Amino acid sequence: MLVPRELRTLCGNIIHLNDDTVEHLRAHPEAGGLLEEAAKRTRLPYGKIFHAGEINFGQIIGQSSLVERFPDRPHTFAVRIGRDKPTHVVVGGVKLNSSLFTLVAVKRGIQWFLITGYVGANTPKEPTNFAFSRPGYNRDEFSESIQFWTKYGLVWESNVMGPYYESTWDEVLSRR
Repeated sequence: MLVPRELRTLCGNIIHLNDDTVEHLRAHPEAGGLLEEAAKRTRLPYGKIFHAGEINFGQIIGQSSLVERFPDRPHTFAVRIGRDKPTHVVVGGVKLNSSLFTLVAVKRGIQWFLITGYVGANTPKEPTNFAFSRPGYNRDEFSESIQFWTKYGLVWESNVMGPYYESTWDEVLSRR
């Protein structure tokens, strides 16, 4: 997937993509062709260092892999391309058409850097993304994350994920 290394925003800022982000985006192959247009519709917040925003394109732009899990089935997890931690997945789930694109960026010094971009609604960060070894992580944010990612998962896709396996959040988080 070819992705640009710089994205110009509606407010005139530039969002940079480093090698890690390009690797991360391999798990979002649908994002490559939409990043530039999403950035053109994004107004980064003044005086802030973080942006997580949804852009509504007003028409179907692709399919979101975020779906509700089947409550009668065990929890399943898989590691996506470009990641080292598992994601909650739904085996046999069906992607949903979406007009939304989520763009997440962080400001380091005076420059903005893309963290991720994907088709679909903005979600809480995954439970495995919290830095438990550092004091001060937001327990309310973590609780919201666990609740959300217990109810939802990403459709398991063999082209962007490793094999799936049954587990629980307690087991997955204890492996960190």
